[in-house]
Amino acid sequence: MIQFPFKRRRRRSTMIKDNALFQEALHSNEIDANRQMVRVLAFAAGLVLLLWICYLTDFFLADARLKLYINIITPINLAVLLSPILLSRTKILYHPGFKYFLIGLMVFVVSALNIIIPKHAILTWAVPITLANHYYSQKLGRIAFGVSAVLLLLCMYLGMFFGEYDPHLLTAGIIRMGEDGKLTIYEPSSPEERYYFLKDLMNQGMNRYWDIFRYYYLGRLIALTVFFITADALNARTFALFSNEFATSMEQEKTKSELNIAATIQMSALPMGEFLGEDFSISASLTPAKEVGGDFYDYTLIDNDHLAIVIGDASGKGVPAAMFMMKTITCFKNATKPNKTPKQIMEEVNSQLVKGNTTAMFVTCFFGILDLRTGDFRFANAGHNPPMIRVNGRYLYLPCKPGFVLGALEPCPIIEDSITLPPSSQIILYTDGVTEAKNLEEENYGEARFLKLCATQQYFSSEEMISDIKDELRVFANGEEQSDDITILCLDYLSGKIHVDEFRADCTMEASAGALDFIEKNAAHDGLSPSMRSQLAIIVDEIISNVIKYAYPEGEKGRVFMRYAYSALKNEIKLTFIDAGVAFNPLRQEDPDITESADKRPIGGLGLYMVKQMTNSIEYTRRNNKNFLTIYKSVK
Repeated sequence: MIQFPFKRRRRRSTMIKDNALFQEALHSNEIDANRQMVRVLAFAAGLVLLLWICYLTDFFLADARLKLYINIITPINLAVLLSPILLSRTKILYHPGFKYFLIGLMVFVVSALNIIIPKHAILTWAVPITLANHYYSQKLGRIAFGVSAVLLLLCMYLGMFFGEYDPHLLTAGIIRMGEDGKLTIYEPSSPEERYYFLKDLMNQGMNRYWDIFRYYYLGRLIALTVFFITADALNARTFALFSNEFATSMEQEKTKSELNIAATIQMSALPMGEFLGEDFSISASLTPAKEVGGDFYDYTLIDNDHLAIVIGDASGKGVPAAMFMMKTITCFKNATKPNKTPKQIMEEVNSQLVKGNTTAMFVTCFFGILDLRTGDFRFANAGHNPPMIRVNGRYLYLPCKPGFVLGALEPCPIIEDSITLPPSSQIILYTDGVTEAKNLEEENYGEARFLKLCATQQYFSSEEMISDIKDELRVFANGEEQSDDITILCLDYLSGKIHVDEFRADCTMEASAGALDFIEKNAAHDGLSPSMRSQLAIIVDEIISNVIKYAYPEGEKGRVFMRYAYSALKNEIKLTFIDAGVAFNPLRQEDPDITESADKRPIGGLGLYMVKQMTNSIEYTRRNNKNFLTIYKSVK
């Protein structure tokens, strides 16, 4: 027997049908169709009621016997059509068999109408077929057609006896002599008369039952069949579209899930959170425009005295840029070693990127090494945006040549330069997603706006600065979609003579105890006297307690931030407290009259008065909807 080297593939729709999620989606569609069907039946009830009124008011002529039938059947039909409204409020709506119940109700009503008015209700047989195909179920549509085809014939015969008089069903042009001698079409009225009349015709060789089947039923059956075939084909087409849409949606979800995983892996390659040292603090943020992108940053201590920082932007967008970015950051991690200059490290990274780079991709980046002992900052730029620096309280762009991008050619011209940073300097690295952010008028944010923002605002922490920059970009964009990754890295050079630590907590009673532990730990680190530690504890406890009790409205969750900075050069401690609560300037509060007795003195204010007495100076500002309280205290 010949064996073919391939297997027959299953049809895509068949494989989709076996999918549990597809079955769930199809069932959800059926539930929605159930709701629509209930509305259709309610509308049909309105039409049946209108038809009933027409017979009751003799708008449609009918004899007494037919009116009796109508008055019996119509209330039943109304109850049948309206009953699903009550059932739709129960769990029955979600049962898979509920659709058969709804179609069955419509078939019942159509049958009843077809018996009473066989001349006018023929087209209503198309309604159950149409509604059945509304479910994207060919099986249900075919069942509805088969049942309708059988009941159409049955109701036609019953209509011959119980429905409105129809000469095509009965007399078919048979003329008789009336009592007045005139020729008229004979119209038997009661079911008995019709029965004996048809029997009499059969005895004369005229089988009206067969004639009705041939001339009346078959023609309508053919029309109904054509309608069914059309509806069935449309049903199959709709189901195929539904299946393809579901398959496409599943593929998109799979792709999105894979991109989310890739984004997680990509972000995990970057250092997260704030990096604090004795001589520096670093904060960084990367906001991708899509799931993955080409921006990156990194920072690492090469040894105890040298800190390396890098920021970059790979060419292109999406997955290719992300893959090239991952390769670049790996190359930097491998190349950044002690006793290497930025020029040597970037030349090694470029050499690795050029190898196998058949897609002609490249990366712009800025790389620098800071000597934490002297403030000497050596750097090289490879086609990247110039960093911004703060020196002696003034912001400016670092003068540096743009250089050539990495990964494009070998060898690559790398230019190295250096600058000496004094204590309390800051370096701000960023990608072009900041300066090239656009608004609805396609206007770039620009370097001038960026410099003005940094120079005119006051930020205690780099995290707050980065957050404010991103908020400013959102306001500038004014709804315009972010088109590029936004990456910012802030390095604060403190020098070894400044010790900085930070404390954050939710505004709960536990925060006060945590703040006291924080102060005790840092005061011990800096060798402060017991008296100084006690005073700092009183200051911190008073400020933190006030924030917890009064800064935020009752029920609103808030946070409090405190930064401790000890300068050995100035022999001074700087405490900064930040909260996002209601505006409150403690410096405007009047000091209590301590000469009065406690029972006459107004409650409150004594704690802040003690804080003022124990400190050298206090400053308060309200910025970015936050309270900034800064306390300076000399260390004796």
